[in-house]
Formats: sequence, structure tokens, C-alpha cells
Amino acid sequence: MLGIREQQPGQTNVEGLQYSTACSYLSMLERHIRPQWAAQPVGKVRAAAAQQWLQGLNMAPKYKGKIKAIIDSMEIWTGLVCLVADPACKDFKRFGDGKGAYVNVVAWAESASHFEGRVTAIAAEQLDCIVREIEQIELLEAALHREECPDEFFTMRATAERQPDDVLFGAFHIWDQDDVN
Repeated sequence: MLGIREQQPGQTNVEGLQYSTACSYLSMLERHIRPQWAAQPVGKVRAAAAQQWLQGLNMAPKYKGKIKAIIDSMEIWTGLVCLVADPACKDFKRFGDGKGAYVNVVAWAESASHFEGRVTAIAAEQLDCIVREIEQIELLEAALHREECPDEFFTMRATAERQPDDVLFGAFHIWDQDDVN
């Protein structure tokens, strides 16, 4: 749950969850899901195996339903991100003489809006960039079936399956005009 540790009571986080709900989900994730499924990428848990595991848990059906929803909700998303340098960052060299870059991004998320929130936060925190826009947001599996699918998506998918907490950026395509449409 991105940002839950920095969230304050009464606030809504990037996933659109209230603080108390996010805390509850994080608790379920840490207490039940990760100990059982840590060795498998989050989206690779088989439904039958999860159902059998859930049936063996000694807890209320409503609680089991919430755990199942967390397991089922995560998928790999992708989008084409337009990045510009954060003006507050001095000595920014990531784009050389360019003004910004387009880059394919892949990340596990519960929804398109969750994906956008994760990408925007990581771009700011780790790349010193501002996300100008995110285009072509879709499930990675759908993108992989398109004829014009970038080759890097296959490598990025394999990496995402091994590192489900990461936001993965592909090759940067630098642009140098003053304004991008």
C-alpha cells in the first residue's frame, strides 16, 4: 500500500483508501498474505491454491473475503509517461541537453488510478522528475498482444514478476523542443 506509512488519520492515500481502511489492508497483507505467498509474485497466485488456503484459515468469512480481494486485485499495468525535470532540482543531468523524455513504465497496481499515483510518486522521489502526462494506460497483458508492442515490455514483465514492489522504467526517449503536444 503505497504511502500508508506517511499517511495521516483522516487522509485519503493515492489508492483512494481512507487511512483506517489502508491500515486494515496493510495489516492483512503483512499478517496473512506475505507469510503465505511471499515466494510467489503477487499476480501469480493461482485462484485454486488461494481458495484452498483461505478455506483452511480460522476466521470470519467477511475477513477472508477481504484477504481474497487483496490477492485478486493486483495486476501489471503499463503506460507511456512524459517526464520533465523538476525545476527545484539543481544540476539535473538525466536528459542531457533535452527538455524531457518519454518512457514506458510498468508497475503492479490495483487500478489505472493507482498505477498513475505510484508512477507519479516514484518519478518525483527517485528521478527528480515531474510527470507531465501518462498516456496509453492499460494492462500489460493487453499491450503484449498488440502488434506494435515494444520489445522492452517482455523484459519489464519478467522483472516486475520478480520485483512486485518496484516501478520499472524502460528506455528514455529524450525530446528537446520547448513544448510537447
